[in-house]
Amino acid sequence: MPSFGDIANRRNKKKPRKSRVTNQDRWILNLIDDATDGGFFTTSRGKVFYPSALGNPCDRALYNDYNAVPKNDPITPQTQRKFNYGHDLEDRVDKYLHKMGVVQARELVVKTEDPPISGRIDFIIKHPKEGVAIVELKSIHDSGWEALTDSPKPEHFVQIQLYMNMQGIDYGVVLYENKNDQKYKAFKLTVDRQFWADIKTRCNRIMALNAPPENCTGERYCRCGGKRSEKK
Repeated sequence: MPSFGDIANRRNKKKPRKSRVTNQDRWILNLIDDATDGGFFTTSRGKVFYPSALGNPCDRALYNDYNAVPKNDPITPQTQRKFNYGHDLEDRVDKYLHKMGVVQARELVVKTEDPPISGRIDFIIKHPKEGVAIVELKSIHDSGWEALTDSPKPEHFVQIQLYMNMQGIDYGVVLYENKNDQKYKAFKLTVDRQFWADIKTRCNRIMALNAPPENCTGERYCRCGGKRSEKK
């Protein structure tokens, strides 16, 4: 099973050089960008952890979220369109699951007080073999799709383990849709109580800090603002 060390040690491979695109109608492109301007990432309300944030191995980022450190990062039009794609995907899958008559709940808010964690489960469904199951829905591009062979991405593993433990459900599925061809992968997981204990330990450690850690230990896209640790 993925650990926080696994997440921290992941490194992105060098991407191939992109071909130059010409003969573009910039007015249309700018028009679409203006229509999908997402503003800025909002600051966390503080004093609460979110499952999506707990999937980040960077303690500095988690400290910033928990303590509502202001964020000044803009949401680019492309990022906003990615968010929109995710919402559209959830609506489509909701129709599929409702057509099969298996949906018990959608967008169910779950919370714990010790430690303070708040999240939202995509779906709870009736499963023919497992009784009740949590479904966490994700979209992924082609290269990421090929890398998924026997388990979900580590940050998604963290999310669904949190939901299973918080809701008291023993079985979950991370369901991926390939953005390129709409194929699906459904990775099955059972609840891990030790992982839940480790998460609580991490949260308690972050809450006890009086200042953020100096270094960033997340992926290259982590927005914590800390010093980047040198790669080995």
